[in-house]
Amino acid sequence: MAPDPHHVTWRARSPANAPIARSSHGASVINNTLYVFGGEHVARTPIDSVVHALDLTDPNAAFVAIDGGANAPPPRVGHAQASIENVFYVFGGRRGVEMNESPLNDLWAFDVESREWTDLSGGAGDVPCPRSFHVATAARGKLYVFGGCGPADAGRLADLHEYDVASKTWTKLPGSDAIESRGGAGFSSTTDGSTLVIAGGFAGREMKDIHAYDIASKTWRARPAPAPLRPRSVWPVMAFTCYGDHVIGFGGEVDPSERGHDGAGGFANDVVAIEVRTGDAKTLPLGRGGLGAGVGGGDGEEETAVPAPRGWTAAAEWRREGAIVLFGGLSGSDAAPERLGDVQIGYIDRGGLLA
Repeated sequence: MAPDPHHVTWRARSPANAPIARSSHGASVINNTLYVFGGEHVARTPIDSVVHALDLTDPNAAFVAIDGGANAPPPRVGHAQASIENVFYVFGGRRGVEMNESPLNDLWAFDVESREWTDLSGGAGDVPCPRSFHVATAARGKLYVFGGCGPADAGRLADLHEYDVASKTWTKLPGSDAIESRGGAGFSSTTDGSTLVIAGGFAGREMKDIHAYDIASKTWRARPAPAPLRPRSVWPVMAFTCYGDHVIGFGGEVDPSERGHDGAGGFANDVVAIEVRTGDAKTLPLGRGGLGAGVGGGDGEEETAVPAPRGWTAAAEWRREGAIVLFGGLSGSDAAPERLGDVQIGYIDRGGLLA
């Protein structure tokens, strides 16, 4: 059985050439490099189609902007992003100001070695309808897309689709009547690629339910936990190689804004470990007594107590370090919403090292 995660210690980086502060973007870590794409600096207004890359192995590295030019996807807000091997995939999002304006259902692949985009739109099978603020993850060479906000006649969604990268074919998978339609869910595969996990989301209210989908049997099971998740949405959830029995998420919106997407509601900044088998959710305490031997750190990093509360953020696992890498998001309040452009790395301990 995999060990339980015990503590998290945060360190901030301040790289040169950082992208403009943003929310509703995507982030992937591939080969020890962070890739940031898309999002908004002004509410509902897509920024551009530039990919921003940061070498995580060098604490003093600067961001590198990769402009795909005419071959890049259109700018977008609220897309879903996930990676398989040396490629990260971007599906959907929207280009317009209103929720049902210009939603997209295009699929793009960015190869981090060639630094080139490929348009994979129009694949065979059951292509998902246009949507934004949906979520994506990957397992065993396949891409999975869940939920989100569809066109005006569809509203919020609760559908699950699979994209086979090898055959370039979409398949609509079974749904569950127990899962309300929602946007901004936490969504991750487990490290062994056997299970998909949905946690929280927004369905007209902040949600706390947890559901698991068994890929082999194509069946859903709810996870009513003795230690439930605090209701939240628009938060990143990811699998960690070290903790095969858990998925781990950060922050999110816990109180919706009265101004909708123009404002900023109440946000969390906790790290939550969810045991997939039971659905139990526990908040990881901060590491005590500094980083300890062998846990991140070094020149170019500054230890921080905890990142600012936020939602609409993006994060990914840095596998080499067993860490969360977080970029940007939305913070502040309805009176003064603030988009962030910080890089935060949360080193997660398996027990004892930071105690």
